[in-house]
Amino acid sequence: MKSIHQVRAALVAAPVLAVVAGSSTAQAGYICQAVEPGVIAIDAMLDEWRGLDDRGPLARGRRDRDASWELRCAFDGANLYVAVRVRDERIIRSGRRGGSEGGDDALQLALRAGAGLSAGTMTFQPGTRGVRARKSGGDGARVDDSLAEGGWQLELGVPLDHIPGWGRSTPLLLGEVSYADVDQPGGAVESRLRFASGLHFSSHVPALRSFLAHARLSIFDLKLDALAEVDGLPGTERVVAGGRFLAVLSDSFGFVELPLSSATDLERVELIDFDGDGRSSILTHYRQRGGGGSREVVTVWTGAAGGALERALAFEVALELGRRRLTNRWSLVPAGQHRSERTGRPGRLDILVEVGPQDNAGWDVPSFARITPSPDTRPILTPWSDKRAVVYYFDGEVALEGHAK
Repeated sequence: MKSIHQVRAALVAAPVLAVVAGSSTAQAGYICQAVEPGVIAIDAMLDEWRGLDDRGPLARGRRDRDASWELRCAFDGANLYVAVRVRDERIIRSGRRGGSEGGDDALQLALRAGAGLSAGTMTFQPGTRGVRARKSGGDGARVDDSLAEGGWQLELGVPLDHIPGWGRSTPLLLGEVSYADVDQPGGAVESRLRFASGLHFSSHVPALRSFLAHARLSIFDLKLDALAEVDGLPGTERVVAGGRFLAVLSDSFGFVELPLSSATDLERVELIDFDGDGRSSILTHYRQRGGGGSREVVTVWTGAAGGALERALAFEVALELGRRRLTNRWSLVPAGQHRSERTGRPGRLDILVEVGPQDNAGWDVPSFARITPSPDTRPILTPWSDKRAVVYYFDGEVALEGHAK
């Protein structure tokens, strides 16, 4: 059997980190095209959209003449532009307030740059020959509409800095487009055609494709794919995890390769806002195998400018060799709740780690004394030591250790 020292030496491995500029085009989601300022005029004519994207529009309703729509989007340094062509044989407008719930046809657009954010929402009711168009919500947005053969069309310009969570590093928006079709005045909604997914900025899409190519992954291999603010600068980034990799994507990407034998050894990965200030860290729990044994490690990664990832905390929670296995129980707890000094603020989180006799199988003081402490992590707790519980907490990006009650 391998010695404990050999097992530990085989498991200690430094992660590989890099920051790489993207250089190819991804096909994930619907892509908004980059345009020069002034190319898109908000006049509802849509002439400037022809030939802008040869992949075709985003569509719902299969070009049904009774209710269907097609959408295109573009952006420059200041605005997101949206063009929608609606097919509707009967445009119903009562002139009353309340949108489709009041018996009118209505198009709704909601945008945000993070799942945990409230969306900026605009509801638009088209103008007819008897009733003027009406917009509600969408502060700062410019919009124009016109009747068209077999329906109507709309052109919209939304200031990017009015979209919740947007920043120059933000690679995509979470968008929801919904058309409520009413077929008679004051009637119920007959159909609701909805899209809810990502609207990707074409300038940021290459980073995703380049990362997937480097990591030899597909979009379906990702265990985590979320928009979050991780680098402390305005705006969200796309945080992904798949295979042995973590990455932060904007118009470039930073990644870390975890020292795993297999992608199945990544047991847990999630975004955690430890400080309660809207900035997230990446928490992972993974297993390392080698030298005839294994260990489990929990790490916390923080983001820096340019997509770089830095390991702020790492601690062992399991050590196994042959039939011997020692585990630590760990959980996220309200800050200060389990510390001897109660210094937490509402919304903050600590990590509580505990061990007891029930968490040990086969180890004893003499056998464990042969272990050489790992230089890359905080050591696992043992049930025979005086320290059988500890709290890890953060002061900014610095991980500190406190005694649990």
